Amino acid sequence: MNGEFQLGPWLVQPRLNSIVLDGQSVRLEPKVMQVLVCLARGAGDVVEKEQLIRSVWPDTFVSDDALTRCISELRKTFEDDARESRFIQTIPKIGYRLVAPVKEVARPAVEPPALRVEPETEAPSRDAPVPTAVSQPLSPAWAFAGAAVILALLAATLWFHRHSASGSKESIDSIAVLPFANGTPDHGIDYLSDGIAMSVSNGLSRIPHLKVISQASTSYYRAQSINPTLVGEQLGAQALVTGRMVKKGEDLLIDVELINARDNRHLWGAEYQHSAAEVLPLEEEIARDIITNLQTRASPASPPPVKRHTSNSEAYQLYLQGRYLWNRRTPEGIAKSIGYFQQAIAKDPQDALAFAGLADAYNLLSEYNSVPPREAFPKAKAAALTALTLDDSLAEAHTSLAMVKNAYDWNAEGAEAEFRRSIALDPNYATAHHWYSLLLAASGREEEARNEAQKASELDPLSLIIKTNLAKMYSREKRFDDAQKIVQKMLDMDPRSPLAFASAGNLHLEQGNCPAALADFAKMEEVAPGNVDSLMGLGEVYPRCGEKEKALAIAEKLEALSKKQYVGPSSIALIYAWLGDKDHTLAFLEKGLALRDDGVLHAKNDPDCAFLRSDPRFQKYLQEIRPLN
Repeated sequence: MNGEFQLGPWLVQPRLNSIVLDGQSVRLEPKVMQVLVCLARGAGDVVEKEQLIRSVWPDTFVSDDALTRCISELRKTFEDDARESRFIQTIPKIGYRLVAPVKEVARPAVEPPALRVEPETEAPSRDAPVPTAVSQPLSPAWAFAGAAVILALLAATLWFHRHSASGSKESIDSIAVLPFANGTPDHGIDYLSDGIAMSVSNGLSRIPHLKVISQASTSYYRAQSINPTLVGEQLGAQALVTGRMVKKGEDLLIDVELINARDNRHLWGAEYQHSAAEVLPLEEEIARDIITNLQTRASPASPPPVKRHTSNSEAYQLYLQGRYLWNRRTPEGIAKSIGYFQQAIAKDPQDALAFAGLADAYNLLSEYNSVPPREAFPKAKAAALTALTLDDSLAEAHTSLAMVKNAYDWNAEGAEAEFRRSIALDPNYATAHHWYSLLLAASGREEEARNEAQKASELDPLSLIIKTNLAKMYSREKRFDDAQKIVQKMLDMDPRSPLAFASAGNLHLEQGNCPAALADFAKMEEVAPGNVDSLMGLGEVYPRCGEKEKALAIAEKLEALSKKQYVGPSSIALIYAWLGDKDHTLAFLEKGLALRDDGVLHAKNDPDCAFLRSDPRFQKYLQEIRPLN
């Protein structure tokens, strides 16, 4: 039974690895589908465990746990109860029996498209053995090697999909690598599942003209059952990569699938297990096998090589743990990530990627951990420069250095050069586009800033911070409909997001709707009480809506807080600016200047500071905003 069949009310489509009920499709992992098909072939009869394992894992030793997991996944999908089975019945110590009615679905045969082969190309024999990716146990370098071989397979598949002869294949111009499922109960190795997906995503970014969705957005789908078509629409991706990782001792078994998100079609899938010594030499051979299986005619171009930043598996795993924590964007996560990046560097002092990660962590310390800029940014700069000394082609390192030059050195020209270099190296790096848009906005180049912010949002469509930035730009440009659409998307993603309420409040303020703005910022304070950003939001809405006494109370509260922890003086200055208090505004801008608070850079072009421009003290202040030597 290899074709489609009806299982109770469900339509099972083995070739697509999907099951359909009332028009809604649910995707199954390849191995889970194979177990289901084996049970369907013997519907009504008991299928022994050993028979199932031999059929589904013919060349690999697996324990009963792998089969048990597949049965569990099927029961979960069919909402079946093991005690009162409607679909799969457990026969203790023997096997399983499919009790739901099975009926084959007659479908007209569809001939595969003819393969156009160049004269010098020899097609493989149907009887020739196909190399399998399942072989030897893994050495300690399995985490890095696993990511490398997946990348080789996917890069080749996509490269030749996009460079094949005209009409032979529908092109794929955008892709998202979803978080690989951790098939073990140990959540302590989630970073490995995420890390392999991140490495594959980063590697695919090297394919020219292929849009690769940021891992920050794809992480939203971690541990979720997905509808590929819906996810593709949400992310703006034509293809999706999904995977599942099972780790047993030092062995790693990975299922990977490439899906056409437009029609739910399975494009390629593989399961493999290798020792690190075997993985890297096999990359080109496996890529050629994938090309053959795709039945495409290769162009003269070749897929880009896999770039490896370290051959030290321990260093790589420590780096993955650091990135995993850094991506959580919490004070605790940022602080802990520093330790992991430093350990990675200790294991491999030549690892440029670990230095770039360390630079990124120090770059966010002031924002998330209330560390003064003079304490955090010099460390970020040193790490970024070291990363670039080791590898000048690393886009992340150029972005890290650009952040330091913009936010701390106040060298806009030098920062812009670094941002442009980073984007040229990796056009898919959303953070580079996002941070570059902030530089452009501070320089008064509004249209360019908006274009970069829009590009960042396309690459990282579920990033709330990027959407906040773009919504604020739209609001200030009086493009209220566009801003409202973004705000609604943010609320749909997270109904309790402080950033969503802040964006809604800014929109209503620009529209002159004070009651709605006050309600928005009150909700923000409710979900994030005492947060500096929440206080700042209230500090903005109160004076602009005539609540001057409440605004003054917020400013005083922030002043008191600044004696216990670092609070950017420019934040307090803005509240006094909204109150029209020149003296206090200038006093706090001067404090920010002394502490190198990057918020002071916005005063020059900020409309809320326009009332200061005729004041000689403000003109003198602007002249003192100079780059560090």
